[in-house]
Amino acid sequence: MIRDKLYTKYLSDITSLAEKLDNALNNLPSCSDGETMEESEIRSAIYRAAENLNDAKWAIEHFSKPVKEGRLRKNSYGKFEIDFNQGGTSYPLSCGRSIEIYLAADEEIGRDGGWYSGRVEHNNQGYYFYGQWKTLLYDGMKVRERVD
Repeated sequence: MIRDKLYTKYLSDITSLAEKLDNALNNLPSCSDGETMEESEIRSAIYRAAENLNDAKWAIEHFSKPVKEGRLRKNSYGKFEIDFNQGGTSYPLSCGRSIEIYLAADEEIGRDGGWYSGRVEHNNQGYYFYGQWKTLLYDGMKVRERVD
């Protein structure tokens, strides 16, 4: 949950700046036109700035969405589902699906307890969470998703 509105206050400014930088990149001569080292460095800096602004725009939009919280359960096909109503509506999660998981604090590995954002992936050990902390998914795990 975003508590401080300053995180969302400048969304339109960030969006506008990102668009201006994207336009600047599109209007620069092609890098195959004998671009000098200096011009190449400037192009790279503008590209990184635009990419960072677009990342910030995405984060503000994504994390401003409300969340729907539930628990994981494994279905009869071996896939995990989010049970939003403890016995109510659910659907299977596939690889690449964005979710947030709640992890307890673990001093041994230096992890604070709280929510972490990432996605579902699968390997030979099973389904796991791919994000700042990689951990196997399990029945009853507390999860949430952003909803439109």
